[in-house]
Amino acid sequence: MGMHGKDLVQFAEQGNVRGLIESAVECDLAEFRWKDGRSLLHLASAAGQLQSCRTLIQIGVDINARERKHLRTPLYESAASGHNDVVQELLQFGAKVNLAKSGEWTPLMVAASKGFPDVVQSLISHRARLDLFNSEGASALHLAARNGNEHVVRLILDHDASCRLVKSVNRVGKTPLFHACYRGNMKAIELLIDSGSDLMHRDSGRSTILHEACSQGQREAVKLLLTKAGEMGLCSELTSAQDAIGDTPLHSAVAGESVQCIRLMLEAPGADQYVKNKRSKTPYELAVSRKSDTIAEILLSGRSCRNLR
Repeated sequence: MGMHGKDLVQFAEQGNVRGLIESAVECDLAEFRWKDGRSLLHLASAAGQLQSCRTLIQIGVDINARERKHLRTPLYESAASGHNDVVQELLQFGAKVNLAKSGEWTPLMVAASKGFPDVVQSLISHRARLDLFNSEGASALHLAARNGNEHVVRLILDHDASCRLVKSVNRVGKTPLFHACYRGNMKAIELLIDSGSDLMHRDSGRSTILHEACSQGQREAVKLLLTKAGEMGLCSELTSAQDAIGDTPLHSAVAGESVQCIRLMLEAPGADQYVKNKRSKTPYELAVSRKSDTIAEILLSGRSCRNLR
């Protein structure tokens, strides 16, 4: 594109409505595409320029046009940037709310992932589907749980009439609760558990949510999971669960070198540090093999304390 193309891009991104209108006399703005295949409406939407968007829609730019590389629409661009006023404008003029980009990411998914509750609400109000999954098998709830925005998690849960999303799994068998535990997103963890997420669910590697939290050193998440499991009479079952390679959550805490999680697990009902995994290693032997001397000492100390009881 020449200088004129750059001028058009600048007009769209900076909200220069007069520049756009005057340019429309000389060239077809509806057919203009920047180097990456984005239309002027894509550019204005990503920049949050509401007046530019209105002008371009009136000129006749395709509201559902998809850019060349990732197939993003103007609605996707505005949702990804958190520009709710533009999102509402595009929806009002007929933007397809569930049109996905490459990877099967919908506008709702990207808004949930980035933690924009107002955008999520607008999309849901215009019938954005909650039961769609991207190429990794993740729903908007999975992505919201990973991000940790409790308002987005709550919004999705409140609008999930089927109550199935909380138990939905991605391509590797993880529920949204796994994502929240991995990141240590406490509010999301509480909301998901209170909404019926299964504490004993196993992913495709036979790991539980406690394995997930321990492996990442998420101390507060581990504490909460142990408390919730205790209230449900599941604590011993959860702490003693072994994954596909025989690791218990205590093994996972050792592998993650999380001293705080190890201490919590040593005190938890049902946690047995003498259990061997499929490599014939106890948590202590795993620590020794990893040359984690401090952790090995803590595990030895834990054995001595239990032997004295």
